[in-house]
Amino acid sequence: MLADLLDEYPMLLLVAEAGVALLILVFIVVWTMMGRKKDE
Repeated sequence: MLADLLDEYPMLLLVAEAGVALLILVFIVVWTMMGRKKDE
């Protein structure tokens, strides 16, 4: 089912990867900001 979906929408995989990368980036930024606030 997922393979068929990727065959029809190859861009969907790129969008999903970009979304995941963005979430990880935001999580790291928020986590470091919280860590710095705790250190102060």
